[in-house]
Amino acid sequence: TLAGETESGIALAVLARPIRRSALLLGKWLGLGIFGTGFVVLAGLAQCLVVWATTEYWPPDPAGALALLAAQTTVLLTLAVLLSTAISPMASGVVAVGLFGATWIAGVVGSAGETLGNEAVARVGDVSRMLLPTDGLWRGAMNSIQDPNLLAQTIVTDGHPFLSASGLTIPYLA
Repeated sequence: TLAGETESGIALAVLARPIRRSALLLGKWLGLGIFGTGFVVLAGLAQCLVVWATTEYWPPDPAGALALLAAQTTVLLTLAVLLSTAISPMASGVVAVGLFGATWIAGVVGSAGETLGNEAVARVGDVSRMLLPTDGLWRGAMNSIQDPNLLAQTIVTDGHPFLSASGLTIPYLA
């Protein structure tokens, strides 16, 4: 929204007051982050309740999963807000969603590389998870939601694009 507010002149009216530009940016980021986190938590809990009501399955760590999904939302929000300082709001959203999808595909490709024992292809997933950690956060959330008994029965979990055999490590989160 920042580029659009600058173009329309709204930013000039707001920034004429003694507000630093960094404070405005931080305020927008915090407000959107709180909204996004609240949405993820409410929607995630609603989905868990619907699954529990229909199948009587409750995830082993729903709080951890929702926290990681909220972190994923915050990463994408941060990227979109930073991009919106330079390009239009529509373009920044499109670029953020495009990078999100590209990172997920790179994670799937990396998982295929792990399954096939191809280190170069597996590295694609690792590098993409470091550049934009949305796929890594998603894999950690999947691990918190999945039934541990199902994981024990599944033969291929390390390279599976939709299962996560292990949670996230502290160095990755840092």
